[in-house]
Order: sequence, then C-alpha cells, then structure tokens
Amino acid sequence: MVFSNSEKPLLEKLNLIVDQLDYKYIENCKDVKQLERILRVLRSGEEGIYPHLIKFCEEKLKELDPNNKYLGLPKSIVNYSDLPVPERRSIISDLEDWSKIFSDEAFKSTSETHILDIPPVRKLKDSSKQAKNDV
Repeated sequence: MVFSNSEKPLLEKLNLIVDQLDYKYIENCKDVKQLERILRVLRSGEEGIYPHLIKFCEEKLKELDPNNKYLGLPKSIVNYSDLPVPERRSIISDLEDWSKIFSDEAFKSTSETHILDIPPVRKLKDSSKQAKNDV
C-alpha cells in the first residue's frame, strides 16, 4: 500500500510491528489495549484481509474483556425486513404523516396561486401544411 509522506500507516501510528499480527502473538497477549490496536489494524485492511485472524483476535479480546467497546459493533441493517416490527411501523407511520403534510401543502400552494397578465402560449405555424398548399 502506498502512503503519502504526511500519512503514516496505521501499524506505525499504533506502534505495532507486523510480527504482532500473528496467531501465536495474539494467543499469548494479555494486554487488552494491545489487542485493541491489533484489531484496529486488522479491520483496517491496510496489511491485508484476514477474516479468521480478525475473528481470533476478537475472541481473545472477548475472553479478556467481554464488554470491550471494539466488540460491540452493531450489526448493519441491510434490508427493511431486518428491522424489528415496531420500527417498521414507526417508519411507515412517519412516512404517511410526511406524505399527507406534503401533499396538503402542495395542494394549498397550487390552489392559491393566481396567474394573471400572462400572454397566451405562442403557436407554431405548421410548415408542412403550407408546403402541401404551395405544391
């Protein structure tokens, strides 16, 4: 990976070396802060993508600190059906309310608009009819 001169790799910023991104090192590590840093580097993908190593590091961190902030990442919602039923109902209700308000305001604004002193729409002369008449 190429970095500009001003931007250091995450590995360097967190004072880690590549040898620490290893199963054996993670297995023997007892320092929660160190495991957090390793997990940040692994999740960043700067040193490559290693899903099994990330999972292993998460499990080790969970073993040492089950309530760690790096373990509590929320599951992303991919689909509307993934939402709980009360949230879905709330969203539908909010959208219906918004739609009603918007349509009422749009109706009011169009009904209150009075267009005066506007010249009539210009008509184009149909040149094809004139051409037939000339022939």
